[in-house]
Amino acid sequence: MGVRQSDGTVGIKLTKGNGTLPSLSRGTGLSVTGRLARNGDTREITDVSISVAGTGDGDPIMLTNRDTGGSDFFYAPGPPPSGQKGTPWGLGPNNVGLTVTVLGRVIGLGTDVFYISDLKSADFYN
Repeated sequence: MGVRQSDGTVGIKLTKGNGTLPSLSRGTGLSVTGRLARNGDTREITDVSISVAGTGDGDPIMLTNRDTGGSDFFYAPGPPPSGQKGTPWGLGPNNVGLTVTVLGRVIGLGTDVFYISDLKSADFYN
């Protein structure tokens, strides 16, 4: 599960603790507490405690495949590491942890994976 800032600029993965999660729907405002940790190069909050704190905008950000992940955000490998690492050859703002809609054409399917190619603007309507 992941959460994002109401303006869509920052997001982070949540790893459930021992408690139960409240019933949530997209756009629900939350109050989250827990422990900041790393899972490889990705930051996450573990052992979370969540309470409902209102409503917000639940629409995901739309990106082309090229912009998924984005560049590093104040990343320094450390020790200890800080910031958020982007994707290799990442372009644009870091969007790791955000809910996004990716625009593209599915060009291949695997067992647990699919491959997307960026569209040319003329291909979008064909």
